Amino acid sequence: MRGLTQKTLVYTWLAVASAFLTPAVAEAYEEQLTIALDAGYSSIVGETAAPRGGPGAGIAVGLGIGDAWVVQARYGYARHVAGDGLHVHVWGAEALYQLDVTRWVPYFGAGVDALGTMFQGAFTPDFAVHGVLGLDFLVNRRWIVGVEVRPYVLPLDIDDVSVDPVYITASARVAWVIDLF
Repeated sequence: MRGLTQKTLVYTWLAVASAFLTPAVAEAYEEQLTIALDAGYSSIVGETAAPRGGPGAGIAVGLGIGDAWVVQARYGYARHVAGDGLHVHVWGAEALYQLDVTRWVPYFGAGVDALGTMFQGAFTPDFAVHGVLGLDFLVNRRWIVGVEVRPYVLPLDIDDVSVDPVYITASARVAWVIDLF
């Protein structure tokens, strides 16, 4: 009988402990505005006359249009520091699908972009499409921290010193969430 009592006690404590370890209620982005800042590293994949990589930063403004979807406008800048240096400006729009089930929110998406590069005094515009893969942690209802990776594919070969054919950014981000309604 004593063994059954200890076993029951252990199961009771496990049940109580699991109640405290259950995930928080999902905090969807619907009807919320998100303003995010990020900082990270950018790199060119492929042969190029320009410097391969360098630090970058960006800002994004997103709008939750459902319990899982966010549309977002983003501007990013990177300075590839080797040699003469390369400046990369990226203006883009994207749609993100967020798997919001706990305080950890993985997401993925796609977007289109206009790129402007400045290398050795010459400015080159370009077009890109990109994917997004990220992971956010919801600190509370107002603040988010996370990481994300964006590979940009440049289907047009506008010039040999551009960031063709693939440009990748990896960054850490912090976001502020504003309820709209």
